[in-house]
Amino acid sequence: MANSVSVSVINETIIGPAVTSLPAVDSDVLGGFQATGFVEVEKTLSFINSLGLNRTLFLEKKLPFQTTVIELPNGPFTISISLSGTEIDCLPFTLFGAFLVNGVGIPGIQITFTVTGPATVSPTTVTTGSGGTFTTTVTPLVPGQLVTITATSTAVDGLPSVSQNFTFSCSV
Repeated sequence: MANSVSVSVINETIIGPAVTSLPAVDSDVLGGFQATGFVEVEKTLSFINSLGLNRTLFLEKKLPFQTTVIELPNGPFTISISLSGTEIDCLPFTLFGAFLVNGVGIPGIQITFTVTGPATVSPTTVTTGSGGTFTTTVTPLVPGQLVTITATSTAVDGLPSVSQNFTFSCSV
C-alpha cells in the first residue's frame, strides 16, 4: 500500500531582486540598461510525514537572472542589422554584425541565423553584446555555389523582428 503525503504552502516570499545595472545606452537617442542579479525565494511547507506527524519545511533558493531594459523614444525610429565578413579561399570566416536602433547598438537581443546554400554557421543563435555587436563563424562547403546567410532578430517589446542577408560565393 502506497503512502500519500499532503503538502500545503504556508508562506512564499520573494526577496529582491538584487540588481546591478550598467550605464544608460546613449541617453540622447535611446535609453536603456542591462540588469543582472538574483531573486531570492523563500517557501515554508507544511506536511504530514509517513508516521502521521505534522512537519514544517523551510526552503530558500536564489535564482539568477539577466535582462535588458530598453527605453524607446517617442516618434519614428530605425531598426537595422548590419553584417560584414570576408570569405577567402573557401575557408571558414567570421561574420560580424550589429543590431542598431537609430544607429545605436543594443545589447541583449537574440539573433538567429539561417543558411541557404552549401555552408554552415556556428553558433546558429547569438545574443548581442556591448554595442549591439555579435559574431558567428561561417564555413563554406562547396566552391562556386551562391550562399545567403540571413540574420534575424527576435521581436521584443516595442521592437519588431528585422532581418538582413549576407550573400557570397567562395572560390579556391
